[in-house]
Amino acid sequence: MLLPGVSASRDNFFSNTNGGTGFTVNGLRGRNNDQQIDGQNNNDNSVAGPGIFLGDAEFVDQYQITTNNFGPEYGRNAGSVVNITTKSGTNNWHGSIYGTESNSVLNTLSNIQKSQPGTGALALGQGLKEVPHFNDVFVGTTIGGPWVKDKVFFFGGYDTEVLSSKFLFQTPLLTPTPTGLGQMAGCYPGSTSVSALQTFGPYGIGGGNPQPSGIVTTQNLAGAAVANDGGTGCNVDMAGVQRLLPNSTHQYDYIARLDITGAKDTVYGRYLWQKISAFNQDSFISGYAALGYPNNVPSTGQQIGISWTHRFSGRMINEVRLNYSRLRVEFGGNTIGNTVPHQGELENAVANVIFSDSTLAGFGPATNSPQGRIVNTYQAQDNWNYVLGKHQLKAGVNYSGC
Repeated sequence: MLLPGVSASRDNFFSNTNGGTGFTVNGLRGRNNDQQIDGQNNNDNSVAGPGIFLGDAEFVDQYQITTNNFGPEYGRNAGSVVNITTKSGTNNWHGSIYGTESNSVLNTLSNIQKSQPGTGALALGQGLKEVPHFNDVFVGTTIGGPWVKDKVFFFGGYDTEVLSSKFLFQTPLLTPTPTGLGQMAGCYPGSTSVSALQTFGPYGIGGGNPQPSGIVTTQNLAGAAVANDGGTGCNVDMAGVQRLLPNSTHQYDYIARLDITGAKDTVYGRYLWQKISAFNQDSFISGYAALGYPNNVPSTGQQIGISWTHRFSGRMINEVRLNYSRLRVEFGGNTIGNTVPHQGELENAVANVIFSDSTLAGFGPATNSPQGRIVNTYQAQDNWNYVLGKHQLKAGVNYSGC
């Protein structure tokens, strides 16, 4: 974010981010950034952004970011090239053990958490008296050194972050309160519509202890109901809704790298494995978690890369790289009764019900949930370099498939 021409892409980057925020370069879309690890593909070809989130600086040797004057080996994206090079072992054994801790005891309430619920711009006030529980523990370790001095080097690392937290999900969209549901049932006895709202609406899903949010107002439900109640409609208490849900995140990362150095050849192999499980997220439409339809986001990423560099002479070298990555992501399931089913159980999803009045909350999972993706990416590269006097010649080929 500190480089010239780089700015935050705000809310419309539509891609994964590797911590912090999405970014644009020289006015181009946030999706126009090429993500690499050790010069090899690390793009999520489904939604753009990185496939593996290499966020542990102890695994990283360098961050290389090119925003203009691209070399001939860069041709995939016009925005920028973000290349992260991983650490390798040296002739000295070295390692690290590290960790951080943050929790709700050490934090204070934000302005939104302290302010009382209202209407309009103040509808997101939460009126909390204490910070919702969270405990964020991050620990990791690395080790690297020579297996054969001057020839074979090893580097490995592991980290894990467990964020145990709760979040108060809210929506200002109006829905009958528990009192309002009773009023509707009294006005329209035996109504299947009222029964569906009682079962699948915000208060039919008990997880997170749903409560009215904002100011409770009384509305008269007339229209089609007039014929059933003598033309007077039905007075119903309405309000927004909120619920406190655990939205923990568990992440695990492994890295292993082996470097072999000879008189004219250098070979390395590197393997990355990552598992991230995020619980009770509001991934599809803001407010659906408050209505009782949050979703889990489990994902697993793997990547293996091999590089062979051969020096033909003091002027000419050639490097061959092979890379394979696999990313599996799901948006489905939750911890409050699978109101959003897993992607393999789509036929069990409740229908999504909406109302023509945009101030009213519907119920049922979003129409684009559950969902998931599996992204397999294959890459082969050859880079040739030749120094001719004061000139450097480059040539190469890159093949990527998924």
